[in-house]
Amino acid sequence: MTHKLRVLFVDDNLNLLNGARRIARGKLDMITAESAAQALEILDVDSTIEIVVSD
Repeated sequence: MTHKLRVLFVDDNLNLLNGARRIARGKLDMITAESAAQALEILDVDSTIEIVVSD
């Protein structure tokens, strides 16, 4: 089994988040957040995230 990078993608533009999910499907284990506050909450409880992409 191939390891998929666990990525947190942060942006307040829902269309951009949806597009990123489509592009990453099957390639990355992507989590999305619509705000910095939401991203920080996710990072607080999920130590497996390897990369954060933010605007």
